[in-house]
Amino acid sequence: MTIYKIDNPLNDVSRNNINHNFDYLGKKVENFIKSISQEAFEKVVNNIKLDWIPPVNTFNELSSTYPNATEGKTAMVRDSGKIYRFTNGAWIEIQDIDSTIINSLESQLETHIKNDLVHVSMEDRISWDSKETSESVKNQIFNSKEEIINWVNQELVKPLEWTDITLLNAVQPFSEGWRPKVAKRGDIVYIKGAVKNVTARNLVVATLPPELCPVTSHAYVQSTSLDSSSRGRFARWAISTSGQIIIEGTTNNEFGAELWFPISCSYPVS
Repeated sequence: MTIYKIDNPLNDVSRNNINHNFDYLGKKVENFIKSISQEAFEKVVNNIKLDWIPPVNTFNELSSTYPNATEGKTAMVRDSGKIYRFTNGAWIEIQDIDSTIINSLESQLETHIKNDLVHVSMEDRISWDSKETSESVKNQIFNSKEEIINWVNQELVKPLEWTDITLLNAVQPFSEGWRPKVAKRGDIVYIKGAVKNVTARNLVVATLPPELCPVTSHAYVQSTSLDSSSRGRFARWAISTSGQIIIEGTTNNEFGAELWFPISCSYPVS
């Protein structure tokens, strides 16, 4: 018996056409499955969604109150306490609850809102409109402006109330016009004046009361009397957190009974 060898009857063009057709059909099936799945999903969602709307008193009022209801609209009926959902063109009962508490709470809330005397006195109600005229607003602004001006005049512009500082360690006022004084406005302390008879460095010339003490030690520099060659000299002062006014040193470390030592400065206390 003779055996004949049969070559592949499909040429390359035929094979390509078949492959193309299989790919096309495969994609069609895949898209069809996806389409069916999406439609099924949307149908399930539409069948379970609840779009709540305000309740009505009776079942018959559902149709008259919401004549154009759409799928998923959901409302309670007060007299029965039942919950209805608009499904496939009809109101279908989906739940039964006790509406007594809800109806009672709603009634109390409406009564409370209507009874505005609970919040506003009769006198205020009668004069309410007149209180909020443009003229009244202008008067309020004017009065506020006057209050601000008065506060500025009283608290910021008025003269400081100065108190004499008690000197220590034989230190004296340089003169009556230079008598050391202290004042306080807000959180700022002011010191003015000059002393003499400062005979050594680190000498405590005065101690301030607690309400005038700085939060941290306040160091500052002041001019002093010229030296013998008419050159300027300076002194370093410090006010400690305990209120001590201390001279820490001078330019050339010179002190004397008649030398002029100003102590003027200002600092915060908070």
